[in-house]
Amino acid sequence: MNLAIKKVTEDLENFKFNTAISKIMEYVNFLINYKNSYDYRNISFKNAMIALIYLLHPFCPHITEEIKECFNIREILDFLKWPIFDEKKIVSINIEIPIQINGKLRGVVEVINQATEEIVLNAVKSDEKFINYVKDKNIIKTIYIKNRLLNLIIK
Repeated sequence: MNLAIKKVTEDLENFKFNTAISKIMEYVNFLINYKNSYDYRNISFKNAMIALIYLLHPFCPHITEEIKECFNIREILDFLKWPIFDEKKIVSINIEIPIQINGKLRGVVEVINQATEEIVLNAVKSDEKFINYVKDKNIIKTIYIKNRLLNLIIK
């Protein structure tokens, strides 16, 4: 919940509406999996659903005003405070980094969050999917965008 609130807040502040909606969709998928795996009648699930209503409100205010009635929220959402995330509760241990070779997407590797270029490059060199691409080849240049992308220029 905290990660979703943080990402959507940052995307809205930067006018990145498409990525904000994408984060909301990821959050909805997480909630669906949670509902199927755990007891969804607990208070934390209700709070997570209320946070979802707040995150959706800038994009579909009429629908969220109707949905909030199911949660006994009597106030108009426009006048309530935007949810605040707790940075201490945000934990992303592993992330997936897309790997491009000569500009073409060849797959992804999973590495720890905030991994250095060296860690990602070692993960690529040891992954079976990429061994044929980098084996016996000369890596001319690496372009690494932290937590986003690794592009290898090889000959």
